[in-house]
Amino acid sequence: MRALLFHGGRVHVGDGTTGDALLARDGRVVAVGRGVDLGREAGDAERIDLRGGLMVPGWCDAHVHFMWWAIQRTQVDLRDAATVDEALGLIATYAAALPRTGWILGGRFDKNRWGRWPTAQELDRVSGGRPAALRSRDGHSRWLNSHALALAGIDARTLSPAGGEIDHAADGSPTGILKENANWLADAAVPAPTAEECVVALRRGQADAWARGLVGIEDLEAANAFDAFRVLHTSGALGLRVVMGTPIGELDAALAEGRRTGDGDEWLRAGHLKIFTDGALGSQ
Repeated sequence: MRALLFHGGRVHVGDGTTGDALLARDGRVVAVGRGVDLGREAGDAERIDLRGGLMVPGWCDAHVHFMWWAIQRTQVDLRDAATVDEALGLIATYAAALPRTGWILGGRFDKNRWGRWPTAQELDRVSGGRPAALRSRDGHSRWLNSHALALAGIDARTLSPAGGEIDHAADGSPTGILKENANWLADAAVPAPTAEECVVALRRGQADAWARGLVGIEDLEAANAFDAFRVLHTSGALGLRVVMGTPIGELDAALAEGRRTGDGDEWLRAGHLKIFTDGALGSQ
């Protein structure tokens, strides 16, 4: 039995209980109270000095796309760009460090700050001939340049898919903006991350999550994320409690695998079925 005594700080738990120490055994909280009292109960517990800090329960996020977020943290970030021109400057700097054939990915742009949707032609000016496919902040829209549109097979004759929209200019040419299910056309053209890149992203992402107090998630991503979490778990490196949702498009594969809701353990288990039935305000 492994025991830990956290002491020398302030401890607050969800029911309002407070103290200056916390005693845990085998990953479960045994008591919160005065350090002098818990110290007598702790026996040979490992003692961790909080050094006057605050200890609170960790956050559990009920809806994340964790690997997508972790991978995007290495890509161009447009969240703070107040104008299209400012975004283009950030993209140009990012693109200059990429190989000539590398994709410009990332984004998280908010067109509401800009007052309009950006265009493929604007993105062409700063991409140096590289394909570019940038996500909106909510993930429900894409901003492509002309090279990426060509690789995705999108031109003036391409019809919008059911549940999606390819935005067109007055002359019929695509503007570079895709919404909802039209995003799949772009996503299919972008090279998928390798299995190793997925695992590396999750390792980096969970360290960032710990720094923010996040200890548990319900993830809503594709099978490659589940596979990467399994690799972490098998190696003993998984430090988040993860419930993996299954997108409806992967249901048949999940059933063929024998997956059932609740399979797994307290660190990694199969969760609910994700069925997406409507659009988002961000994509309008």
